Amino acid sequence: MYGIQHDCFVATLVDERIIDIKNARHPLIDKNKVVPNSFHLDENTRLIIISGPNAGGKTIALKTLGLMVMMNQMAIPLPTSSGATLSFFPRIYADIGDNQSLSDNLSTFAAHIANLSTITYFVTKNDLVLLDELGTGTSPNEGEAIAVAVSDFLLDKKCFGIISSHFEAMKEYAYRRDNVVNAMMVFDDKKLVPTYVLKVGFPGRSYGLEMAKRYHLDDNVIESAKKYLNKSKKRSVNDVLDKLNNVLRENENIQEDLKKREKNIISKEKDLSYQTKVLDKKKESLLSDVNETKEKMLSDADEKINKILRIINDPHLKQNDLIAAKKELKELHKELFKEDDEEIDDSIKINDYVETSIGLKGRVTSIKGEKIEVMTLDGMNLKTTLNKVTKINMPNSFSMAKIRKNNIDEMVSSKADVGLELNLIGEHVDEGIEKLSKYLDDARIKNFSSVRIIHGMGTGALRKAVHDYLKKCSFVKEYHYGGYYDGGSGATIVKLKDD
Repeated sequence: MYGIQHDCFVATLVDERIIDIKNARHPLIDKNKVVPNSFHLDENTRLIIISGPNAGGKTIALKTLGLMVMMNQMAIPLPTSSGATLSFFPRIYADIGDNQSLSDNLSTFAAHIANLSTITYFVTKNDLVLLDELGTGTSPNEGEAIAVAVSDFLLDKKCFGIISSHFEAMKEYAYRRDNVVNAMMVFDDKKLVPTYVLKVGFPGRSYGLEMAKRYHLDDNVIESAKKYLNKSKKRSVNDVLDKLNNVLRENENIQEDLKKREKNIISKEKDLSYQTKVLDKKKESLLSDVNETKEKMLSDADEKINKILRIINDPHLKQNDLIAAKKELKELHKELFKEDDEEIDDSIKINDYVETSIGLKGRVTSIKGEKIEVMTLDGMNLKTTLNKVTKINMPNSFSMAKIRKNNIDEMVSSKADVGLELNLIGEHVDEGIEKLSKYLDDARIKNFSSVRIIHGMGTGALRKAVHDYLKKCSFVKEYHYGGYYDGGSGATIVKLKDD
């Protein structure tokens, strides 16, 4: 019930020594106010030194981690953002807060030392140690020395631990020693307020003078303290920390900006992918419609042509029948290529014949502004612009005057699926030349003016054979290597003569 009410997760208990907790919330602080923090300790990082301002959240961070470990070992779900991974700790040692006692004649420092004495006597490799303000209550020099010595002791014991401290020597210690990292409680130095956010990897300033100003210590006292601080030449460490914190903030801003840009890019990629799929479907639908229309036109034309040829080949053909056949042939021509007087452009109109910049010839079927659609000789729709086409006379392949008995096979073969390029990569020379010969015959039947032969670069044998064959072809007008977007020397552009 507690886990459901507080959005908790059951942690995973493992044998290897580890603490991996994401966004842990102190269970006794209002969940609408508490600031979650993450903790990670393993064999490579056994000790964390937390620094930062007073009242900045260091003590709460230590208590939060201790409570997370204890709750897990009592089978209580943890208030985290996801499932944590933890090992079992036989003992958890903590020296947190002011333990001075008048009855036992113990000062703050003495109470801390008494706790440290117990910890150092009993601690083992498998334990967790939490020490708050280690070394305070005595002279700074001696306190720093004790703090560093205790840290060395805990490292030698190989236990896990988190220590909070204001000592500069401890911050330096974390940089020098293996298996130790610095961490800081982030402080908003513009608003002069703590954020209670734990950042691992950087030490934090204590912000003593800033906190004194926040709590209204007399300005004269603060200014005097600044003068003493400058005279003691201890300001340089704080300056370095300020620069590090500035770099950290800049990096965080950059990371945040990169995340936003990445999110936008992912969103645009999804939109583009969706639009591409929609366009592909439309393209498939249009091509299907065009193919159906093309097949129906060819089928109807074939039927009428065969009828006319049967009449013409009849040995008992009469003059009236021949005239009727010619009239029917003329009507078929009009039906296939009927005129359209609608003018869209001063020079190019619908049903005009044009040649594109890549050598394809066809009939204009649509004009919208500068954009036009051209149906090529093989019935494919090509979209281009007016400035990329040239008006030409009707190509011979479009003239029904060529319909004769001896070209009926040509009319039938024009329905074959012959493209504007032939890929010979992977073919042996003999097989490649045989395919090339057949392909060029089909291309001529379809009245292609330009085709592309893809032979690759390889050893150059296939490319040489292709060029030698083209030299012998009387119907080849010219040939040359492909351009930058046409395959370069791995392809050859062949221009065919008009029949």
